[in-house]
Amino acid sequence: MERNVEKMLNRVSVVFLSIGTVLMHLPLPKKNARIWFSGAWKSRLSSFSTYFLRFRDLGFIQNHTKALCLSDGAGHAPMALSQIGLSDVTAVELVDSIPLVKRADPHNLPFFDRVFDFVFTAHLAEALFPWRFVEEMERTVRRGGFCVVAVDECSGDDVRDIARFFHNSKIVDVANVTLERVKRTSILFKLQDSKRTSILFKVQDSLS
Repeated sequence: MERNVEKMLNRVSVVFLSIGTVLMHLPLPKKNARIWFSGAWKSRLSSFSTYFLRFRDLGFIQNHTKALCLSDGAGHAPMALSQIGLSDVTAVELVDSIPLVKRADPHNLPFFDRVFDFVFTAHLAEALFPWRFVEEMERTVRRGGFCVVAVDECSGDDVRDIARFFHNSKIVDVANVTLERVKRTSILFKLQDSKRTSILFKVQDSLS
């Protein structure tokens, strides 16, 4: 009996090993197609598209906007931005997901200063060093450009605590949204002149 079970398990292992080997050698478009045409992918993509459409309707992004998505996982955010009309979208994660997401450390981005118009993340809370993560967001976005974070639903003091990471930006929009079927709070920051922002924080601190 035990020998029969062992033989069966060996056959199952060989079958799964063979399937894994075949998948690893499938042409990239076919592997992507299996994911991108799934119901789960389409549902998450629709959620991100709806989320980003709000920023387009408010005039914060246009088709020519150069966007960066940080800690983006499989690539729903960059695909959604492309879907609503943006032609220049970059996404990075610690593990790449070609062709949508490239490998890079969000704490140490391989980009020059001020090269993006719009930087987005839905994973600030998981950052190992949130202050460094935000520094890189502000470093890579142009003056007058936007940084946006989607965090667990919050208000008041929690929003102010998040804002303290953004030393060179001011809040221009806060909204409660549903993203990937989860209630979130979306906070949009506009990058300011450093001196002006420093003065703004001093005024805010004196009033608190």
